[in-house]
Amino acid sequence: MNEKIDDAYLLIGDSSVPTLSRLIDTVEKYPNDFRSIDVSVLVEYDSSSKLSYHFGKYYLYGQLLVETNSPLTKSLMKKAVAVHCKKLEDCPPAHQMDFFSIEREMVYFKNFIAILKKYGELSVPIGNDNLTEHEIIEDRPILNTKRSDQCTIA
Repeated sequence: MNEKIDDAYLLIGDSSVPTLSRLIDTVEKYPNDFRSIDVSVLVEYDSSSKLSYHFGKYYLYGQLLVETNSPLTKSLMKKAVAVHCKKLEDCPPAHQMDFFSIEREMVYFKNFIAILKKYGELSVPIGNDNLTEHEIIEDRPILNTKRSDQCTIA
């Protein structure tokens, strides 16, 4: 899982590390770019943070309590993996519902990493301009971005 996190952060610089709110805003602004990713994890984390007893926080990877305005750094993501693994080691699943819950959190977290990766791809500067790839080509039809330097019309 840590390799997927490293891969997702290849294009995210220290100055552009998103928060949960920024990811949600980006997905809402550019829904076509995220159409191949299940973004329900964002809805889950956002609605969880609005529960009265969570006080604006959500559980990243089901175990690590994080504020919605906290930067989602690579180290925070790796910490979430470590906490998840430690919890599984300390208290392995005993019932079928435990397995379903763990599986759901794994799927959510993998989708979250995919969202972060796409966010990084949309934030890559092009050439000497300060424009991002997405700002340059957002007037085109729906895009399939395979690499930061290679876009094709879908």
